Amino acid sequence: MKRFIYIFIMLLWMISYATAQESLPCRGTATTVLNVRSGPGTSYARVGQLSRGQEVNVIQKSRNNWVQIEFGSQRGYAYSKYLKFSPLPQKANSPPAKSYSGSSSWSFWSVVWNIITWGLGIYLGLVVLYWLLKILIISYFIVSACLTFTFRMLSLPFFFLNAL
Repeated sequence: MKRFIYIFIMLLWMISYATAQESLPCRGTATTVLNVRSGPGTSYARVGQLSRGQEVNVIQKSRNNWVQIEFGSQRGYAYSKYLKFSPLPQKANSPPAKSYSGSSSWSFWSVVWNIITWGLGIYLGLVVLYWLLKILIISYFIVSACLTFTFRMLSLPFFFLNAL
């Protein structure tokens, strides 16, 4: 049981490490037509729209998968699921851009929820594999017993013929 707990903790750590945010600021490319809002949510007013493939500067991440962007001379918020992120292009002979960590697009509870659902999915997958293996072994013994019985019944007349 302790080994299972250690493995589960390591899986949680690896998943949380894999969901770490990328460095900001960065570039975002709209993957679809995307509304830009005055705040991080659909309840805020629409201040603009991005066309598919349009690039914007991502300034910071906000709560619930919203990012603050800069498009043209305006600033607004866009839903990060519809943006493809890439690092800012570097100018020739310039030092690398400083990266800072803004607020993560992953809230604590969404990470916990993802970890729980992944853990349950892995556990249920292993349970299914265990039972499939058990069924395979049991069916092997049943088929083996049936074939042995059939062979003995078919060889019984030859046994008596040999006795003559």
